[in-house]
Amino acid sequence: MLKKLAKGFSLIEVMTAAAVVSGLGVAIYKLQLSALANSQQSVTKQVMLQYADELINTMYAHENFQDLNHINQMPGQVGGQSAYAETTYSVASLGVNCSTNVCNDSDWAKYNLYLWKTKLQTKANLPAANVHGIVCKDSTLSVPSENSPNCDGSGNLAIKIVWKSHLNNSVESSQLGNVNYVMLRVPQR
Repeated sequence: MLKKLAKGFSLIEVMTAAAVVSGLGVAIYKLQLSALANSQQSVTKQVMLQYADELINTMYAHENFQDLNHINQMPGQVGGQSAYAETTYSVASLGVNCSTNVCNDSDWAKYNLYLWKTKLQTKANLPAANVHGIVCKDSTLSVPSENSPNCDGSGNLAIKIVWKSHLNNSVESSQLGNVNYVMLRVPQR
């Protein structure tokens, strides 16, 4: 008697192949989300560094040419202290509007900080939330946290920007952590 040859696949073979393909699909999806999170984080860090660099350029843009004794100091120096130096995170507040009023160096510093912080806090196209920016004196460049800029109050000025990932329970947060930061030392002349 001749045995009939079976054609096709058994149900177990089909289910095993489906499980393998599904597992590979999930792994590729997670890898793609991780790569997207890393890419988005790199773009956010680059934008934050550009904001910090923009503030440094603005700090040095206003020169007080009437006071030739302090021409090489950063504008905003009052009694040897910088009007830019802060100690805690604060919300931007407008003191004197220097675009319409005559301002001294201290007022210019406060006005520049106001414009910079407003830009940081209102940029809706950034993939970040809870953005905090500060200019402080920090000789050790300690890593800032969301609650504290960790500035020691001595040394040169530093710009620190801290933000949270835009989605708290996302793959981005699990891959990169919730709190991210950039620090930039303000160069001295």
